[in-house]
Amino acid sequence: MKNPIILIAAACVAAVLAFLWYESLSEDGKVVAQPSELQRPDSAEDVETELQAPSIGNRQAEFPVEEAEPESPVAPSAAEQVANATKGQADADISTEIRGRVLGLDGAPIAGLRLVLENSKETETISSADGSFLLAAQHDTLERLLGSGHSTVIAYDPEWVTVMAGNLLHDRLEAELLVVVAERMDCAGHVLDEGGQPLEGALLSVRIRDEYLSSIPIPLDHTRTVDPQARTAADGSFRFEAMPKLPGAALRTASDGFETDYRTLGNEGQLNLEIVLLAEREDEQILIVGIVVHQDGRAAEGATVRLANASTKTDKSGSFRLEYGYVNDEAALVAVEKGLMPAHHPRFGSLLRESGGQVGMQRLVLGAEPLSISGKVLDAQGKPVKWMKVAPHNPTAVSQNSYPIVTLEGMVQGSTQPSQSKRDGSFEIGGLEARDYVVRAWNAKTLLQITSDPVPAGTDDLVLRIPEDALYERIAGVVRSRRGLPLADVQVTVSLVTSRGESGSSWISGKSVTTDELGFFEIEGVPKTHVHLTFGGDGILNASFELDEWGDDVEALSFVVSERCRFRLEGGDPQWTHLRVLDATGADMMVTTFKSQGSSSSTNASITDGNTHVLAVGEDARTVVLHNSEGEAQRVPVQFSASEINLLTF
Repeated sequence: MKNPIILIAAACVAAVLAFLWYESLSEDGKVVAQPSELQRPDSAEDVETELQAPSIGNRQAEFPVEEAEPESPVAPSAAEQVANATKGQADADISTEIRGRVLGLDGAPIAGLRLVLENSKETETISSADGSFLLAAQHDTLERLLGSGHSTVIAYDPEWVTVMAGNLLHDRLEAELLVVVAERMDCAGHVLDEGGQPLEGALLSVRIRDEYLSSIPIPLDHTRTVDPQARTAADGSFRFEAMPKLPGAALRTASDGFETDYRTLGNEGQLNLEIVLLAEREDEQILIVGIVVHQDGRAAEGATVRLANASTKTDKSGSFRLEYGYVNDEAALVAVEKGLMPAHHPRFGSLLRESGGQVGMQRLVLGAEPLSISGKVLDAQGKPVKWMKVAPHNPTAVSQNSYPIVTLEGMVQGSTQPSQSKRDGSFEIGGLEARDYVVRAWNAKTLLQITSDPVPAGTDDLVLRIPEDALYERIAGVVRSRRGLPLADVQVTVSLVTSRGESGSSWISGKSVTTDELGFFEIEGVPKTHVHLTFGGDGILNASFELDEWGDDVEALSFVVSERCRFRLEGGDPQWTHLRVLDATGADMMVTTFKSQGSSSSTNASITDGNTHVLAVGEDARTVVLHNSEGEAQRVPVQFSASEINLLTF
């Protein structure tokens, strides 16, 4: 038998270690900045307001192209967030409570509805009389779902269909979820061509528009739209597994080579719906015809021909027929075969406009091997730096108003991924045209980026050197509202823009912290160039500051952001069509709808039957302007509060 004194001593040591580990966790499971008492402001009044943060507005076109592997200290992973939410207990039997509410499209609570955690139907519950529900998700199940990105709560009921799923976020597990459901109906049938032949692979879909949600009195911030879709089988048949009854819903049916069909679905189920798609008429197509050849005149079979967002492949004779839609003057016509210099006709869009589309037969000639730029990435002491991403900073974009951005260099390379420096610091980027390029190298963990001066393609001795003092040891500051109040629970993230397009940007995110009760944050090891700080959270409008807006003292920063003022119109005139919001100067403000998959903003917001879903504006809102089909109908002075949903009733 083991010595009991040794066992007791071991147990005491384990208990002390467990207590210290538990106490080290933040109260709410988030990474919260903990500055020293000498540096942290004693009160909200100790920090002056300096910078005004611009609202980002519509960011739906901004999509991160890659996730940076985090370095400490960074925002916790999904697994770490779950561990914090359950107070650090690793036992898989410990559960996390997920709260929410389920409503119908009329805004009324739905009782007795079975709700499940998607992809984990063993995690289920039944809604109460007021529509509320409580799910107990096992630690390991929640960790797996959050890590996979499939962490939504949906209705699982034979009579109801989920149109808005409640979406769990790893840093906001305590948020109350909203699930919106509609009555289920049958929808099945066949898709045929004009000759009565079945069409296989046709896509049928119904988009859940915001207008359907005008009676929902709860913010949509933590919801995700569930658009029903179905595809036809070989015999042209289709059946929707879950089709909601939606007033005036439009069923869209699309198939390559056919005109898209739109039709309104009734509220009664249909099991024998027959949809006939008409072939696209050639006289209505806008075509460019031509041939792609190699330098010796041989036909280039299988080459890609692209104009803006339209593309096609050449046939055995090198011939192509390219149908295109709207293009701007800068749109280039290109032909690409991997490993060869592309044929590039810049500003082809302006030629189309000036000629009325009558450009005649096009002959595109491919070149020899494309050029490259090679060199090394070195630190300040001249030592090689491995695993840095390297790419052109000014590639030739060939897509138009779409993401991800398609570049000519990527098409030639056959890859959208950047190059990477090797153990000896060496790199090579290929697929280049005969012109000057700015080359950039960045670290996906720290977001440190360096750029070269313009160098010609063909350069083989480029040196990208990291400066000695490339990082701030520490940045710190306070986030406040326009009213001067400190803002807690604002997520402050260091970000690096990786590409810019006509309608938005792509970025990667690095270190991230959450402000404390005094609005204070601090982050260590932040690059001195190229990065910006982004601010997000349920209580504010998303904002971003470029590096040169930070101020001179990076350890005493002060940022001002707009609080998120939520409002909703209820019981208005059914003839009203939309609303606008004006600030004190009479200027239009952006009105935003927040959802888990992103936000959408506009100066107009639709009104349906006198109601709107919950919308958001900044605290500068002073007037709501109501419109009908004939123009402006009424103006309502407002002074919105950020602490509640402001209800405009009539």
